Amino acid sequence: MINNFKGAITSIGFNSVCGTGQNAYYELVHTLPSEKKISTYDPEGFLGTKGIRFLNNATLMYCNLAFQCISNRNLGAKIIAEADKIGLYDGSDLSNIEDGFIFDLTAKMDGPALVSPMSAPNTIANASSSMMAIKSTIKGPNFTVCGGACGSLQALDIALLHLSENMIDCAIVGSTEITSRYHQAVRQGELRGEAQEQDAPEMGIAFSIESLENAQKQGTEILGTILGVHSGQKLRKETSEGLLIRLCSQLLKQTDLSSEQLDGLILSAGSHCIDEVIFKKQVNEKINPDLAIIYPESVHGYGDNAGGFAGMLFGIGLFNQKIKNNLPSLRIDGTPKESYKHLIIATIDRTGYGIVTLLKKA
Repeated sequence: MINNFKGAITSIGFNSVCGTGQNAYYELVHTLPSEKKISTYDPEGFLGTKGIRFLNNATLMYCNLAFQCISNRNLGAKIIAEADKIGLYDGSDLSNIEDGFIFDLTAKMDGPALVSPMSAPNTIANASSSMMAIKSTIKGPNFTVCGGACGSLQALDIALLHLSENMIDCAIVGSTEITSRYHQAVRQGELRGEAQEQDAPEMGIAFSIESLENAQKQGTEILGTILGVHSGQKLRKETSEGLLIRLCSQLLKQTDLSSEQLDGLILSAGSHCIDEVIFKKQVNEKINPDLAIIYPESVHGYGDNAGGFAGMLFGIGLFNQKIKNNLPSLRIDGTPKESYKHLIIATIDRTGYGIVTLLKKA
C-alpha cells in the first residue's frame, strides 16, 4: 500500500472479438458474442510485419494494447524525449502456457535438436513487455507479474509504486486472456465447471497511469482515479471471505474513505473461490449494511489473468453509465446504487492471496 499517492487513468486499450477500444468492451458486455477466439491480435498493425512471425498471441495482444494507450495519450513525443520515464507492466500468468507446454513437450519427446530456437523467447514470462520495449523504444522498467487471477492488480500496484517514487512519469499496465486447450485443462482442474459462468473470451485490457497531480496540472483528461491498492495472504485459519473483508477494511482506512462513502464492491476475479452467502453477510456486518456486491464474471465469465482490469473497466462503465445495473446476465447481491462515485475492485485466487483497489469517478 502506497500512502497518499493517487493515480490517474489517462487512456485505455482494449481488444476482443468485438474489436478494439473502450467502446468495444461495452459492446462485449451488452452483446455477449458466442465467438471467443480473436482472429487478429494486432488489427491496427502497430507492430508492423517484421520480426513478429514467432511472437505468441499474448505478446501480440499486450503490445497492441500498449500501443493503443500510447496513441490515445499521444505519448510519441514523450518516448522520444524521455524514453526511460515510461514503464511497461503486464499482469499475466497463463497467457503463454501453450507455448511453454509445446516447447517442453517437443524437447522431451523429440529431443532438443527439434525445438525451434525462435520459439524459446515465448516461454519466458517477461516476453510480452520486453518485446513492447523493443518495438516502442521505451527504456523504463518492464516486466510481467505472474499472479494469475490477481496478476493485473499486482502489476498495477508495482506501477503505482514506481510512479510514487518518481522512477517514471507514466506506466502502461496491461493484462491479457488467451485461450487454448491447455488453458481449458487448467480451468477444468480447478473444477470451475461446478459454477454456472462460462469461461472468459479472449480479451486484453490496458491502462496508462500517471500521478493525479501531474495529470491535473497538464489538463489531461482523467478517466478514473486510483486511490489505493492493498493486498495480502490468508492468515492461519482465516477464510477467503475473511481475507477480502480485512483487505477492504484496511484499504478504506488507509485512504481515509468511510464505509458509508463506498457505493459498491466489484468482485471481478475469483468469485468461485468464495461462498457468496457468507461473503455478503460479512460485507454487510463489517463494512456497510447496504453495500451491494457486483459480479462481472457473471457477464463475461471466468478468466485467468485480466479479471482485475475487467473489473476496473466495468467500474468505469458504471461511473459514466455506459453500463447499467439491469444487464440481463449481471449478478448483483444487494440493492445497487443509481450512480457510483467510489468502488472497490477485488480479486482473489485459490492459493489464498487477494488484492483490492479503490477506484473513484473522475
